Amino acid sequence: QVCLGGVALLAACGAAGRAALEPGVLALIAKLADNQARVRERAFEALLELAPALGPASLAALLAKTLDKKDLVRNKWRPVAARLALLEQLLALEPLPPEPLFAFLAAHDCPAHTSATVRHRTKALVVALARAPSAEPLLRPFLAALRPKQREEYLLALGP
Repeated sequence: QVCLGGVALLAACGAAGRAALEPGVLALIAKLADNQARVRERAFEALLELAPALGPASLAALLAKTLDKKDLVRNKWRPVAARLALLEQLLALEPLPPEPLFAFLAAHDCPAHTSATVRHRTKALVVALARAPSAEPLLRPFLAALRPKQREEYLLALGP
């Protein structure tokens, strides 16, 4: 609680406070790709606890940054899947701007990823994003870029 209070105080200091927190938050985001499940889970939980203090939109912006090639090679699907899961949780807290999220999905080719986990989390995130009216202009080109079978699955998941 004391740590979260300190984080909230720094976050309340505006851009300078958030800039001071960014290296620690980026370290936690990097731990989302760790090989040890316990480390991944604790990093996920810590980021969720920090979200209200930092602001879910600020945290989502850090999560939606394109991954380095070395991060993708080392653990393959984990960095992408973990970020998608956390973005979905943040989206449940408050509406997020859809542009960086759709850009992240496109940059990492998430709908056609080799990992089924990434593909399923992508679909769940897109369904959650589609609830926001601001996502409509981005959703159409996203769906148009999918393979026909995938497009059917997404349309079914999105509902009428």
